[in-house]
Amino acid sequence: MYGKSAVESKKNNIQIHINKKELPYSRQNMISVINSFLPYLTTIDLSELVDNINSIDIQRQKKEQQSQEEENRTPILSNRYDTPPALEHDQTWGKEYE
Repeated sequence: MYGKSAVESKKNNIQIHINKKELPYSRQNMISVINSFLPYLTTIDLSELVDNINSIDIQRQKKEQQSQEEENRTPILSNRYDTPPALEHDQTWGKEYE
């Protein structure tokens, strides 16, 4: 398996068990499991974990910035309900008012 890790080549079946009880996936349960393993990790493992977390955070910030820029570039459509209808005449005074 050159260039691919075992994690990429095989789909993982992840279950959260605390005190021999399977728990549903939730953010709180996942954080609890992660925090329970942290004391057993080496300094190198923790450094790699921090690097991975930082890279994920940077990717999310870039995607958020790109979506914000794309949102700012998107023109407002003339047929939207919140835009006033365009006037059909040129709003100039007629000869009778000059």
